[in-house]
Amino acid sequence: MRQKEISLEDFKDVSMSDIKKEEAHEQWRCCSGSTTDARLVRFIAVYVVLLQLMLFCVFMLYKSKSCEESTTYVSLLTLLLGLVFPNPR
Repeated sequence: MRQKEISLEDFKDVSMSDIKKEEAHEQWRCCSGSTTDARLVRFIAVYVVLLQLMLFCVFMLYKSKSCEESTTYVSLLTLLLGLVFPNPR
């Protein structure tokens, strides 16, 4: 099954106001009245949660007394590191 090639003719009905409306959906209002980028807030929130989980895993590795507990937290830490670091090119 072949995919349709994209050309400039496909976008002739798109105006700058449509693009600005789309960008406006990515802005959030803060409680102080200023606007912020929603994508940035989501990005920072995800990395804060991942960092907290990693610190928890490291702490539990330090406190674990058995091999079974260590294996669980090492595997979880490895998974989280795989999510944070980009794929090699």
